[in-house]
Amino acid sequence: MPEEFTLNPDGTITFDLDGAVRVLRRPTLRQYRDALETLSALRDEIEPSAEDEGFSTTVKIQLDKIVLWLDHIFKELAGEALPRTSDGEIDDTKLPAWLLSGELIASIITHWQAVPSHRGGR
Repeated sequence: MPEEFTLNPDGTITFDLDGAVRVLRRPTLRQYRDALETLSALRDEIEPSAEDEGFSTTVKIQLDKIVLWLDHIFKELAGEALPRTSDGEIDDTKLPAWLLSGELIASIITHWQAVPSHRGGR
């Protein structure tokens, strides 16, 4: 697992992105379900495009969708989006390769599943 993120016993996940530390809090049950549903929909959107597009175009589409999903997760659970350029776009030059890996997303979901939720709270 990359040293740039830490799965904490309280369900939070600490990230070091280009020298800036961000902590994803544990999601509420609704946020967790929304995250899973969004990932499922993302997979459904990506699979048909693989038939219609060339390989490099398909990979670019997949990465763009993963970045948007991660940006949403960071905004909602860390209170801060992924790094931005001066014009407000996501700055992909500041996104490490490990951030876009399926392994990271699987680690996040598995971590949230393994940590019991608080009763009646987040």
